[in-house]
Amino acid sequence: MVNSAVEAVVQAPKSGQRADAEDLSSLCCPNPACPKFEHFGGDNLRVAERMGKDKRLRRLACRVCQTRFSELRGSLLEYTQISEGKVVQIVKCLTYGNSVEATADKSGGGLQNCATDRYRVADGAPNSFTTRGSVNWKPNRSRWTRSMLKKGVKRGGKRRTKAAWIFTAVAVCSRLLLDISVGNRDAQHADSFVARVAARLKSLPLFSVDNWKAYYGAFLRIAHRVVQRRRRSRSQRGRRPLPVLAPRADLKVAVVNKVRNAAGRVVKVTRFALYGKLKEIKRIIKNSGQRVINTSFIERLHATLRSQTARLFRRTRARTVLVEMLQNQLHLWRDVYNWIRVHRSLQGRTPAMAAGLTDHVWSLREYVRVPIHPDPLYEAELQATVNALLNCPLDPRKRAAA
Repeated sequence: MVNSAVEAVVQAPKSGQRADAEDLSSLCCPNPACPKFEHFGGDNLRVAERMGKDKRLRRLACRVCQTRFSELRGSLLEYTQISEGKVVQIVKCLTYGNSVEATADKSGGGLQNCATDRYRVADGAPNSFTTRGSVNWKPNRSRWTRSMLKKGVKRGGKRRTKAAWIFTAVAVCSRLLLDISVGNRDAQHADSFVARVAARLKSLPLFSVDNWKAYYGAFLRIAHRVVQRRRRSRSQRGRRPLPVLAPRADLKVAVVNKVRNAAGRVVKVTRFALYGKLKEIKRIIKNSGQRVINTSFIERLHATLRSQTARLFRRTRARTVLVEMLQNQLHLWRDVYNWIRVHRSLQGRTPAMAAGLTDHVWSLREYVRVPIHPDPLYEAELQATVNALLNCPLDPRKRAAA
């Protein structure tokens, strides 16, 4: 879980001033075995020594577990040798639509530093997150290139273009981007993406999706009950009917089906309830400030994402060679969107503020310096929850719901 941190100004101690009196409220112990792990604002930290030529880099020590670590551990500055100002400028350029080459030219940080995949990003949705209203859900297609390096093809040969799909989920009331993932448009990726998002939620909200058939089984897999069908009549003979999966009472999924003509233009829009009662779904939609079932929030998010990510521009030359690099840049953009950028419809607040994850608008310098220490116990519990959601006694795509 991400804790809000206050930006710390690193200054050399004055003469006669104790080093322990410095502000360490934005730092925490990175040792998962320590009782003070991820505990911000405590008195368990002290300045053990100072490093560097000008002695501005502090080396801290925990009074509880005696672990020593740098103040940059867990931040974006941990694995880089360039200045903090250049790192801030690189993050700003990459999340405002500049390509890697343009970012390297503007910031002067070098092409390797701008194209690195060592992004330490904050988690956009903690384990105990509650959504109010509905969640928009829809995949978005992009294009990426892969080099033809197979046997018999030289490095300077032809390149083939492949389509990659970007799966996104956004909370309507807070505009918080819950998750973003790049993968194939198949049932396996849809199941894993739905399970990852559902594992972070306290309760299941209303999901508004498009009419993609893979969602039918993906949502039924995470919230189902096994129903044993009965025979139609007592006189019916033969093999007993097989059990089927039925949706749970708390699962509510609304579908927006857009019918297009041969030119790709929308000619008709139909809306229906996939799981749950339509009357209850309309009540939730009305209470969240909407009029009809729609996916307009995710469509607007896709427009913002494409305009601020050079790899997703229409007819761009900044194409992606590795899917991992595109995923890393999307994670970086997700954090800047959730924690730093003010949303106009939220009255000057960020999505993280609207969701109750922080009480102030973060700056780029604060985001670069905030420490993110992975918790093995939390990651193991999250993965166990995802596996439990994916563990289904029946295949939802082979057994029709009752």
